[in-house]
Amino acid sequence: MYANPIFKIYKQSESLQYFSDVATLCLKSNIETLAVPLQNLVVINDKLGNAFKHAKGSDLTELLTLNDQRRDDAVVCIRMTAQAYSNHFEPEKREAAANILDTIDKYGKSLHRLNYQAETSVLLNLYNDLTASPLADAVDEIHMSDVVEEMKESNDLFSEAFLNRVQESAADNQVAAGKLVQEGIKHYRTLMDYINAYNTINPSAEYDMLLKQIGELTAKYNSTATSRVSAKTEKIEL
Repeated sequence: MYANPIFKIYKQSESLQYFSDVATLCLKSNIETLAVPLQNLVVINDKLGNAFKHAKGSDLTELLTLNDQRRDDAVVCIRMTAQAYSNHFEPEKREAAANILDTIDKYGKSLHRLNYQAETSVLLNLYNDLTASPLADAVDEIHMSDVVEEMKESNDLFSEAFLNRVQESAADNQVAAGKLVQEGIKHYRTLMDYINAYNTINPSAEYDMLLKQIGELTAKYNSTATSRVSAKTEKIEL
């Protein structure tokens, strides 16, 4: 007995890729009797792919991209400058730089690589740290006060634009993608019913191999999704 996909814990992107992988396995099997249900799954998954891309890209406006780059540039500038000043010949500047680096690095060494929401939150906290005593004096010591303010301004502008964009369209896009996932699940199950029915009526090595491949694929997706959910649950409990 092969594993069944646990769709309720799959992300939309995982369902999209799972349907795509199943379709690829079926196409490679060259079993002609699966043509109709397979085509139905491919068609609905193409629609899901387009909806998912639209939902994912709905917040990538020119304004968001601009302010995201501004805040990235600012935080990178602050860290690189502090790193450079950590080799300064004046002890006061070296100490100031070291304190700033320690403060930044407690949030991570590549803040500009965080996802949108995480970076917004981290930079807000970092700004509060860098503008409070005694770090405010350290920032001034390495002449980065204006860049810290640039980081705050661009982060605020990004956050505002992001929320506005989400309110306008992201919710609708997510609902549309969610409905398509449900349709995809129905077509997937129909396809699997065909495979199992034909394999019962006219057993063959081709059907057995296809079922085994889909079973192994499903087990991998279930394992990934289950591990993610377990890790999230453990984090909440902590």
